[in-house]
Amino acid sequence: MFDRLEMPVLYQIASQIAPRKMSDILGLMSPDVAERLTTEMARRAGPDHPPPPRSAQDRADASAKLISRDNSKALARDATCRLDAGWP
Repeated sequence: MFDRLEMPVLYQIASQIAPRKMSDILGLMSPDVAERLTTEMARRAGPDHPPPPRSAQDRADASAKLISRDNSKALARDATCRLDAGWP
């Protein structure tokens, strides 16, 4: 059924389905339509969801940013816990 829908309609339906279920549906679709839908979903995700890094250095930089952000959150959480406990 999904293979016969026009892309705007298919996108609207697919964007409302849970990703895990949609991945099962994509596996049942014709490869051409599944690829077009995946591309359309990635395109519409916009700048909030940038494409994955291409080079090894880009991947390393992205990982470092995530680790740095997670460490910052952990340090802030630790400082808050110390203040709540009355530690200096």
